[in-house]
Amino acid sequence: MAKDFDYGALWCLAQDALDAVNDLMGAIFRLQRPPLAPGAVLNPRPHTLEKRRIELKTLPERRAKAVDAIRKAGEKLIALLAEDRFIAPVGGVWPPSAPEIARRLSNGLEMAASAARAVSAWKDNAYIDKTKRYAVDSESMLRTVVAELERRPEVAELAYQRQVGKLRAERPDWSAAEALASWQSIHEKKDAAVESPTGFLGGEALADALGVHPTRRKAFIRQLERQRIGLGNDCWHEVHEPQPNSPKFLYLAGAPEIHKLAAKYKTPKSA
Repeated sequence: MAKDFDYGALWCLAQDALDAVNDLMGAIFRLQRPPLAPGAVLNPRPHTLEKRRIELKTLPERRAKAVDAIRKAGEKLIALLAEDRFIAPVGGVWPPSAPEIARRLSNGLEMAASAARAVSAWKDNAYIDKTKRYAVDSESMLRTVVAELERRPEVAELAYQRQVGKLRAERPDWSAAEALASWQSIHEKKDAAVESPTGFLGGEALADALGVHPTRRKAFIRQLERQRIGLGNDCWHEVHEPQPNSPKFLYLAGAPEIHKLAAKYKTPKSA
């Protein structure tokens, strides 16, 4: 029966994979997009032109470093998922006593493996978008599994021990009470994140997730597209080869700027 299952071991798998996926996502989001050419902005300020020239000049070196960091993170994730303890879970092979959450963990691990494979096959920007999409989906799945497992008392104790050990290693001057308070704060944020929309979503899915009123969905999406550049590179990305009837742009559902915009469109359209 599921009650006899080792939830602690399940949590360790999910948390280790989540840490590796987060490392990969962090490296991906540090890969800067090419800035607009100096002549692409109407009536620019003098300092803006100079800033863009400098950005364009140093871009190849910065992107090369970022790509190298992404490849290393991808290799680290591949090595982790190749460990004996991950082979069966990645393949979705569980004993009959496994609970339903184990299947969801397998889905997250398979998505993480897809992200790692996409890194190793990188050729152009289409592969970058594919890697980002897989990594974002995997992070969302794994984070939800981790947070759900940590609601179990025996798993919460494991999570506490790991986090406090990590905090004390980073801050040896902290007392046990200070480390506990920090862990509780992190734990509360995880619980809140599970209830909030996460990951990258297309315009219509994003509108639904953020509670945009149906009568104002089109207006919200139009405004989102107009303000896209100003949101920052971490808040959106372009799908270079979208499938038919699929969105060309995806937006980070948890971005504060997007939440502020969506709040203006939650009421019905005036008659």
